[in-house]
Amino acid sequence: MSYFCPISKILLGAFLLSIGSPKLTRSQTLGQNNPKPKQDGSTRQNSTSLVTRSEVSAIFQKLDQAVAKSIVQTKSSSATTYPVAGNASRSEIISEFHRVYQLCKPKFKYTANPALIELKLITIPGSDPTRKMVEKLILWGFIGRYDPIATSKSTGMLPEDFGFAIAQFLGRLCELTHTPSSKFSPTMMRENG
Repeated sequence: MSYFCPISKILLGAFLLSIGSPKLTRSQTLGQNNPKPKQDGSTRQNSTSLVTRSEVSAIFQKLDQAVAKSIVQTKSSSATTYPVAGNASRSEIISEFHRVYQLCKPKFKYTANPALIELKLITIPGSDPTRKMVEKLILWGFIGRYDPIATSKSTGMLPEDFGFAIAQFLGRLCELTHTPSSKFSPTMMRENG
């Protein structure tokens, strides 16, 4: 269970990235001078900005460190660093998810039932090599079948969607890399009587 602490830091980082990680002053955290919400309810200055390659690289480097320390017990980190600045594409993000999935797969404690998949909703072309990757990640439950990473018509991802994808991926990773117990897992508990 030592992987919860490093992975919880990754979840916090993904959450901060998803809300835009504003730097708040002490008076703003106390409720004074808070930015006024826009009509859609958000307080982000630019709600259409996509996740950049440097942000994706930073998150996956932290994820690799947590996975290497707690799940696969190695000291190597193999996160992709992107030499060109700019927005990260969904294909690049899916490739990183699939790389971490492949790294952790030998440590899975059980095989989960495959999730439902709707192939017609996936907007990645069949000729793209990441199409098979996203299908596999959906079947294993690492990506939701309706999630924007699989169904969006945009080539990039919004920070909120990326943060949600990281959180879902880590939740499923935690689920598959620990041994379930009938004492704490409701689906495995016996009925009294």
